[in-house]
Amino acid sequence: MRCVIGERLTEMRRRLFAQALSWYCRRLPPHRGMYRIVRTLARGCADQPAMSRYGVKLTCRPNDLTFHYAMLGQYGQVGDELVTRLKPGMCFIDVGANQGVFSLMAAKIVGAEGRVISFEPSRREFAVLLRNIDCNRADNILPIHCGLADRTGLASLRLAGDEHTGLNHYVDGLGQPSLQLDLRQCHSLVKELIGSRSTVIKIDVEGYEAKVIRSLEEVLRSAGTVSVLIEIDGRNLTRQESCIDEIYDYMDSIGYTHVHRPGYMPHYDEVFYRAD
Repeated sequence: MRCVIGERLTEMRRRLFAQALSWYCRRLPPHRGMYRIVRTLARGCADQPAMSRYGVKLTCRPNDLTFHYAMLGQYGQVGDELVTRLKPGMCFIDVGANQGVFSLMAAKIVGAEGRVISFEPSRREFAVLLRNIDCNRADNILPIHCGLADRTGLASLRLAGDEHTGLNHYVDGLGQPSLQLDLRQCHSLVKELIGSRSTVIKIDVEGYEAKVIRSLEEVLRSAGTVSVLIEIDGRNLTRQESCIDEIYDYMDSIGYTHVHRPGYMPHYDEVFYRAD
């Protein structure tokens, strides 16, 4: 009996912490020390779902800075772009979905007639993505456990520590085996998944962006693709034997123009849209 009562009290405590975390992230404006407060509250309800500032539930990961950013709505450029570009019935392709905050946001916007396709190569993050899809009842998300590249095969994925899971990246040598797909080889399937829907794409793969956009070439050339949001980080691109100019030159060659390109910033999100 004492064991049952203890379990119930523990569960009640975890729910109270999750409710407190949800209220804090949704109600209070940004302030100094907010990440420390999120970490403290999340420790009291680890692995429980809590409501983020973006209006989607996320499984609590107390030590993960990526989770903290998502809970507090700190991905301004990406979130704003989704809200601006996406409409009901559209398709959203999320490459490098991690725990799925943007896939979940997009799923709410595009609705039952829309579709979200989420690619995530890490087993650890993919498991959390599935949990988040389930607790949000996001039945319009199709999660795919793989990465995208300009060739199909296996690659080594180095997992970042629990303190910042958004830093997972591909390496030469030791790492978690990861399946890579070149979508040019299965374009008919991707076209069938998208259907006649207009499409928005987000790519955040820690320096692998040049390989991903080549994999997505057929989708990018489609008239239905409205915009592409790509994380630009010069150091990450260099690590993958690429560079910032390669991204811009390729997107320009297939008919896209850009919004920002601030030459003085080493890390930012760029929006590409059709020049016509």
